[in-house]
Amino acid sequence: MQDTLERGRKLGRKYTLWVFATLATVFILSTTLQIAFAVFGVGAAPITTAGEAAIAHGSCEAELRTMTAAIERAILASASAPGEAGAADAYKAALAPEWNDEQGVAARCAATERGVDAFATVLRFRAVGGELAARHARELGPLRADLAVYLPPDGLPR
Repeated sequence: MQDTLERGRKLGRKYTLWVFATLATVFILSTTLQIAFAVFGVGAAPITTAGEAAIAHGSCEAELRTMTAAIERAILASASAPGEAGAADAYKAALAPEWNDEQGVAARCAATERGVDAFATVLRFRAVGGELAARHARELGPLRADLAVYLPPDGLPR
């Protein structure tokens, strides 16, 4: 009886080790292939260059252009904010009304060739613009406070 039990344990260990080794091998091969494909660009779509039409002309392109102009406007609007919270509020307020239908634009761009990539680029631009607004306020806020001591708005030194 003891011999049969020991033989069963050895067989169980053998099968468990075999299953583990098989899963590890499959995982390693899969990961290696993914890395190799990424390194050599297998299946990657080329990034458009300047002058190359990224998306077809139409409503998606026009909407993305107006949204980009709103981001530029928002960056300028937040540039003179006294603090980070004020800069963030000014930035968000200046994005309207072009960004009010963000989901609709995303859906329309999804139906356009290369529209998803173009929309994603505009979203990244918006995120970086918001970070820029906050950073400007954070870095320039103390300097503006110092300037207000020497050059107060009413013209009289404090």
